[in-house]
Amino acid sequence: KETWLPVVEELAKLTRSPLRWIAIDFSGHGDSRPLPSRPPPWGEVFGGDVLSALDELVGPSGEVVGIGHSMGGAALLSASLQRPGSFRKLFLIEPILLDPASAPSPGDMSGHLSSAAKRRKARWGDMGDAESYLRSRRPFQNFSQQGMDAMVRGCLRLSDDGVGAELKCDPESESDVYLGQGQ
Repeated sequence: KETWLPVVEELAKLTRSPLRWIAIDFSGHGDSRPLPSRPPPWGEVFGGDVLSALDELVGPSGEVVGIGHSMGGAALLSASLQRPGSFRKLFLIEPILLDPASAPSPGDMSGHLSSAAKRRKARWGDMGDAESYLRSRRPFQNFSQQGMDAMVRGCLRLSDDGVGAELKCDPESESDVYLGQGQ
């Protein structure tokens, strides 16, 4: 959820009315509860996470503008389909959507994403090592310092030794998330 703060700060500069924003950690991600050992299809889990947050924090206003990237975009779409009228608008950035009639099949694509997640580096000697590693990766090379700081705060935590750094969402859990998408 912390990764959205720089975006929200920029959006707030563009609006004349106060901006109330809500960002959530999806189940099994960030500081949230872990996923079940065999997660159900992610539309149920993550769309449900969105609807629970709306119920608890917003109510039935219908004035919500949802912005989501990748799995977050897919979760917003799932929530909107489960409860039409929950959002005034959705802005979906690279949502992970799989067409059941396409090739490769959703199961094949989920297997590919799952395998890639398992190969993800998850631990570093310290936070500085983690940030250096992330900055060397193509998706993060153009992040502002503010964006990288938000990414580090939102996606990493100190390891049990109090020195090292590790992903909050370990690769095995992320792999399980993608396998749930293929169901």
